[in-house]
Amino acid sequence: MTQKNTVPEWVNDAIIYQIFPDRFANGDPSNDPIDVVPWSTGPNRINFFGGDLQGIINHVDYLEELGINCLYLTPIFEAPSNHRYDTKDYFQVDEMLGTSDTLQALTQALHARQMKIILDGVFAHVSDRFPAFQDVLKRGAASPYAQWFLVDDFPVKQYPQPTYRACGGLASMPRLNSENPEIQELMCKVGEYWIQTANIDGWRLDMAWEIPHKVWSKFRARVRGAKADAFLLGEFWGDATPWLAHDQLDSSTNYLWRDTVFRFFVNQCTDAKTFVREIQALRALYGPYGSTMVNLLGSHDTPRLMTICNDDSAKVIQALAFLLTDIGVPLIYYGDEVGLTGGNDPECRKAMPWGGEAWNHEVYDASKTLINLRKRHPALRRGDGEVLMASGRILVFSRRYAEDSVIVAFNAGFQGEDITVELPDKLAVGGEIWRSSSEVSLHRTLSSDPKLSIGLPPQGVLIMARSLE
Repeated sequence: MTQKNTVPEWVNDAIIYQIFPDRFANGDPSNDPIDVVPWSTGPNRINFFGGDLQGIINHVDYLEELGINCLYLTPIFEAPSNHRYDTKDYFQVDEMLGTSDTLQALTQALHARQMKIILDGVFAHVSDRFPAFQDVLKRGAASPYAQWFLVDDFPVKQYPQPTYRACGGLASMPRLNSENPEIQELMCKVGEYWIQTANIDGWRLDMAWEIPHKVWSKFRARVRGAKADAFLLGEFWGDATPWLAHDQLDSSTNYLWRDTVFRFFVNQCTDAKTFVREIQALRALYGPYGSTMVNLLGSHDTPRLMTICNDDSAKVIQALAFLLTDIGVPLIYYGDEVGLTGGNDPECRKAMPWGGEAWNHEVYDASKTLINLRKRHPALRRGDGEVLMASGRILVFSRRYAEDSVIVAFNAGFQGEDITVELPDKLAVGGEIWRSSSEVSLHRTLSSDPKLSIGLPPQGVLIMARSLE
């Protein structure tokens, strides 16, 4: 039986921007914790910066101008940590971030600009301050919640080693028993509640591989019952195909794509032909879901793009150019568009530097141009792809959709090269041209001759597209 893509239609046009709320912007100092640190402080695993939902509302215009049309917020519900992946109450916005009313105001501000919002659902584990777990700590096997958790031995002990399953072995993050019908009902209620309360547009689902397939099917049915075009994005670091079948999840974080891109563009350890084979194999793996897999170059769990590229702006821009011209839904981690640096967690969770003084403006200008180029051209959001050249460090491909067409050329090498590309007769491009640097040259424009001559310096990018009114 042929698998059908049932991803909501709007996802095809999405350009997602991930925000770590405590680090994006402080819009309401009145809800800051007592020990809030100055905005320019280096991040660690326990400090709070005071970022909140009002701060995001205050910068919606920035996001709109950048070209973003979908926000993904890491957890915003009541929790003891700055990352909030240790939920204490799924039905309360953390008071340091705002209130349910603030979330509704954010959603309204986004929807007024035709922008979407998805929240982070963390259902594999909770905080040890979660009321049901506190009851188990006190009452042991007699607690009505004893089967909500994966307890190995009663009475429950947290130290020196937890007598229950915990995320990463951390006693402060007990795992939920997702086989328990009461936990499944809790998940479904949370999924429905924030759609009904704040009109959110979907969920990014943390550690989705930890939840049984049948549970995601239940969750999907309830969430789609609350909002027919809600988007369900699972977090996966490997092959997600088993979760994209049987009416479960819509898409996955495509870290496999990220690994492939870094091998070619950043580490330069594969050639263009190998890179094309790897990318095409990923598309084949995901079948009808390939065009709506969520491609990303960084997240709150990885080193920053600029740091991975060793502060090489040309490499950063080239990676972003591929992200925004390739098949799939692009996700940009806040701050990568201005060249924010940082290693692994917690360094990748720096505060967003507002004001522009600390921005890499070359990266910002390229990011903004590339994002809006994708928004203007349906070929870059919905078009089929065709490789025109893959040789050595040179990659040239086209994207076409209806009457719109785009050509993208990359030199991922160390030396400049002049190339001549044979073009399909019906490929109509040439009205709009973007170069990653002034050294990129276009020697001959398109006329009746279906050839294109391009001069590409190292890390050079050329994009040619039809003029669209």
